[in-house]
Amino acid sequence: MNLRSAYLTTEQAAQQLGISRRTLGRAVDRGEIAWDRQTPGGWALLLTTDVAAFAQCLSTQRTVARQRSAPAASRRAEEAPAALRQSGDVLRALSEHTTDLVSVIGAEGVLLYASPSYERVLGYAPQEVVGQRVLTIIHPDDKARVQELLTALRQAQGPLSTELCLRHRDGSWRRMEATAANHLTDPVVGGIIATMRDITVRTQTAERLRFQAHLLETVGQAIIATDVTGVITYWNHAADALYGWPAAEALGRNILTLLPTEPFRARDAETLTSVADSGPSSGEYLGRHRDGHAIPILATAVPIRDEQGAVVGLISGSTDISARVQAEQALRESERFAYANKMRY
Repeated sequence: MNLRSAYLTTEQAAQQLGISRRTLGRAVDRGEIAWDRQTPGGWALLLTTDVAAFAQCLSTQRTVARQRSAPAASRRAEEAPAALRQSGDVLRALSEHTTDLVSVIGAEGVLLYASPSYERVLGYAPQEVVGQRVLTIIHPDDKARVQELLTALRQAQGPLSTELCLRHRDGSWRRMEATAANHLTDPVVGGIIATMRDITVRTQTAERLRFQAHLLETVGQAIIATDVTGVITYWNHAADALYGWPAAEALGRNILTLLPTEPFRARDAETLTSVADSGPSSGEYLGRHRDGHAIPILATAVPIRDEQGAVVGLISGSTDISARVQAEQALRESERFAYANKMRY
């Protein structure tokens, strides 16, 4: 086909010249190619310019375009490693200035990176654990669960969380709260990032509080805790049995209005102040049951202090001494009766 003077559709012309229809349209705009609207069958292109000149111009434009794009591509190629290095530096800086353990774990479970906090928390220098399988320092009871978590992470990005125990260098176990996410395809990381926080003290405190709460619930005395103003913050089952108030109704109420009988209310208010100011106090009091009847009790109250030593509340243990009071009263009545009979004769 003679392209110097030929009728072609836009598709045919672009195909013959090896260019896109967009480039062809620009050539028409520049006057290098003319439209002929009078041809039978509709619109067509008439190549009226020197095809060789046009091809040479097109080749020159492509060369210039490649030359312009080459520096940008080169810059991108040069900047990519620098960006990766910069991202790695940021990741390292973040991990090296945190108290949490930061780890990078490979697809096979080998530790690729360990933050300096490993030494502060577990006693291991990072270089001692890097290269080892992460399961090496995990408690036997937790290994299967952690292995399942790592397997799941290879299938999904995460994050996934769990609790586990890690062995300290001294042989003790530290309870950790761990969160991990899949970054195996990230060129900067190339592994699973796991952050772990030492919750040993928190866990031990919670266990101790649960144990103490269990003791308070099973002890025979009515145990009641209040803040310094007398508002009830703790109420065990024995208190429920002694006073007839369930914990749900007693909590949040003031002990001075809930329990003491009217003649002893002022003295009990003084006792609260005395315990807060001076320390433990013991004595016999009259409490009040929910149905209104008085209950003779033997109570001991001690202050609750915070970490700075300030009094933040009171805790008291109360025992029903009704039987003892009744026995003492019966003894006094018996002695009085015996004395009266003796005086009569």
